[in-house]
Amino acid sequence: MLTTDEKKVAFDGQAGVKAINLLNDMVTKTNMPNITRPESRQSFAAGTIGLHITSTSQLGAVTRMVGDKFELKTVTFPLPENHLNSKVPAGGNMAVIHTRDPEKQKAAWEYIKFATGKLGSTYMVKSTGYMAGNELPPRDPNLLGKFYEEHPNYMASVRQLPIMTQWYAFPGKNGLKITDVIKDQMQRVVTKQDDPEKILKEMAHDVQKLLPNN
Repeated sequence: MLTTDEKKVAFDGQAGVKAINLLNDMVTKTNMPNITRPESRQSFAAGTIGLHITSTSQLGAVTRMVGDKFELKTVTFPLPENHLNSKVPAGGNMAVIHTRDPEKQKAAWEYIKFATGKLGSTYMVKSTGYMAGNELPPRDPNLLGKFYEEHPNYMASVRQLPIMTQWYAFPGKNGLKITDVIKDQMQRVVTKQDDPEKILKEMAHDVQKLLPNN
């Protein structure tokens, strides 16, 4: 996303141009609708759009919404064949205890251990579809081992473990503003407001101004 020293924008290079044009192709060549995330989930479950890209945390809900209307299949994210070292960035979660009360801290810690443990992770996967943060349940046939065999759609995220890498966060106090700039500029592509490569240049210029020491 940025140069190694994180001082200059790097996403406007060849890979960025290819990505922004791919997004544009989705709009201009496939007539992709410009709808909100909840609307896209509902449209997919109704069978009016054929592809829905979302977090695995939505898999349980989408599965229930689809029901027996059609056969639901999940796949891993596609990677370029000529880039063998390509990775998929994955987000993460954490638990934070805010209370200063020792008894409440103790109770919160016990809950955190349960939620991130074998049983908590198992309940979470079965109800939401989100990938377990604990590697033990998938190995246990009494927990997730057999469940994954019987519900292969839930295995998409697990199959991507070898190609996962850390989520990128922009440096400095404007990190969230930078994310908003990128989202807003990508929306301009989706709504066909300008040439995609021109929008990419403007996006890079706007992000550069928000980086530290600029």
